[in-house]
Amino acid sequence: MKKGYLLFAIGYLLFTCLLLYGEEIIPERTLDLEECVRLALLNNESLLLLKKEYEVAQQRIRETNAFFYPNLDFDFNYFRYMATGDAEKKPGLPYNFVFLPYTGLKPEDYFATRFSLTQYLYTGGRITNTKKLAQMNLKRVEMQTERKKNEIIYQTRKAFYDCLLAKEKKHLYENSFSFVEQIYLELIKERISLEEERKISFHRNKLRNNFANAEYEFKQTKFQLLDVIGLELNTELTLKGELKTFPKELNLEKCLAWAYQYRPELKQIQVEEEIDTLSVNLALAERYPTLSFGINYLFVGSLFPYPEKNWSTYVGISLPLFDGWAGWSRIKQSQIHLEQNKLKRVEWEDLINLEIRQTYNETIFWQEELENWAKEVKEEEKFFEILKTKWKTQEIKIEQLLGELINLVLVKEKYLETVHKNLLAQVKLEKVMGKSLVEK
Repeated sequence: MKKGYLLFAIGYLLFTCLLLYGEEIIPERTLDLEECVRLALLNNESLLLLKKEYEVAQQRIRETNAFFYPNLDFDFNYFRYMATGDAEKKPGLPYNFVFLPYTGLKPEDYFATRFSLTQYLYTGGRITNTKKLAQMNLKRVEMQTERKKNEIIYQTRKAFYDCLLAKEKKHLYENSFSFVEQIYLELIKERISLEEERKISFHRNKLRNNFANAEYEFKQTKFQLLDVIGLELNTELTLKGELKTFPKELNLEKCLAWAYQYRPELKQIQVEEEIDTLSVNLALAERYPTLSFGINYLFVGSLFPYPEKNWSTYVGISLPLFDGWAGWSRIKQSQIHLEQNKLKRVEWEDLINLEIRQTYNETIFWQEELENWAKEVKEEEKFFEILKTKWKTQEIKIEQLLGELINLVLVKEKYLETVHKNLLAQVKLEKVMGKSLVEK
């Protein structure tokens, strides 16, 4: 019997531990817009890949620096061999950088050690252009990273404002539904007519349905924001911030000038043009001779470590004579790539001009709409307060008050959407300009 109680107690403890420690741990975060942008830039996988590519480009520059220094090599060889033949001629065996002497009819040992140093004196610009090409490749990766950052910041801010809009709508319908629910419960106690009860229920159910939809939309936008900033989707997220905006003084010509100055796409095209120019120079350099200088110091002989010592120096020149016109073909290819990038620049300039003008007009339009809807909200709120007073004095029926409440909610919702679209237009304008609207 005691054994049974003991087993029951152990089983109960194990079950309790599973309940306590087996539950999913839900992380909680409270974030504002700046923190969301920071997390997005920190966790984005594409940006992490570009950072690795940047590190590779840095190593390529270090690799090209090695061409300016001499190459130092060390060779050591041990031979056990036998070279026979005519004793008077004493033939030997040529091997790499040494000649193995005649041994007769018995094998002998032979050692050969070499230190060699080679330094390029003139390469026709190959080394300098190769290093410049590596440097331009680093700048190209920098422009790609800047371009990706602009896109990530835009997507993060858009997701943040989408979430704020859904949050404000949720609060709007929650407060409106609570107001109608309170009135409904009060009037039910007074035993109102069935017709009045049905009219109130109609408005009540409509607001409850809108509140449920707003709550669903808020959850969906939170998932989208969590995905953009790279957090776990089960994170309990609380947003800090309000859906507010202020009109900004905009100048179309200044926006165009900023875009041509700061857009990373144009900077990247400029870098690619320089890369193509360097590629042309490298192709042209293949027609020029290469001049090098070298020193060799050899230890050879049948005794080690005291063999014979030999040394040599040389100056070498390599002059290309004919390669089947492959060099001219490479030059032509590089020139065609350069012309392509010039056409891309014109195409990007036209596209940026179009994007700036469209986004500028969109921003101006929503700023004007924002002022109109702000006035409309004030008028509706004032009118609703008047009707509420009349309803309390029984000058109007409840359905008139609830009808005006629905109108007020719709106007406020439209105002929130206008604020949201104005914010998105400003964010998009900053993206297509490549800089903030706040002039620095």
